[in-house]
Amino acid sequence: MQTKQTLHSNRLLSPAFWIYLGFLIMGIIVPLSQFFPWLLQNGLNITLFIQQLFSNPIGTFFGYDVIIAVLFVIVISIINFDHLLPWQRILIIIGSLLGASVGFPLYMIIVLWNKDNAQTS
Repeated sequence: MQTKQTLHSNRLLSPAFWIYLGFLIMGIIVPLSQFFPWLLQNGLNITLFIQQLFSNPIGTFFGYDVIIAVLFVIVISIINFDHLLPWQRILIIIGSLLGASVGFPLYMIIVLWNKDNAQTS
């Protein structure tokens, strides 16, 4: 049986953990590096944001793809009662509102964390 310290060390050494963390960091930095300059230039103009997002077929494709992915991550975190604590669900939902590239890796990190914790119980 592993001790919590050994398990903690194994979790941090897990390739999956580092892959998920890498995608989480990229999912925060890359999209926001494009959004913040737009926000500084245009302010919180939701109408303009929607107009520009859906201004051509490629933008529409990516807009719908992200919206559907975010909705999926939010729904899966809400209905996954037996694997997530309430504060974990809230964290995933907040992360998902930043984008699917934040919410999904965050979900995977929390599921991995919970799986490791369950194995010690």
